Amino acid sequence: MPQGVLFEGTLTGVLPAECVRCLDNFDLQVVAEFSDLYVYPATADAEWVVDDAVNVDLAPLARQLFLLAMPYRPLCRPDCKGLCPNCGENRNNTICSCEEDGVDPRLIALKKLLDSSN
Repeated sequence: MPQGVLFEGTLTGVLPAECVRCLDNFDLQVVAEFSDLYVYPATADAEWVVDDAVNVDLAPLARQLFLLAMPYRPLCRPDCKGLCPNCGENRNNTICSCEEDGVDPRLIALKKLLDSSN
């Protein structure tokens, strides 16, 4: 007895995204492989079903696969340098003249304590 229609394949696409480090917009390549069974005749516990007119709508599956394939923290490139924490310049495009002392501003009081004890 047939159980339904099995769809297998690979979806590829390009989605607009924003880099979490430098905030630049870029095109994110997304690839999602799938293998899903569309149940026929429809049952109450089936997630994907083929209706009585034998129509299959793959749009909800494609939308779900693309959302799941997107990275949680999209980067425009793996070596993205991000923004300067002082002036906000994009470090991928320019080199700013801000000094970096490497001390977290929340710990400056502790640094002063350590410097005065020497």
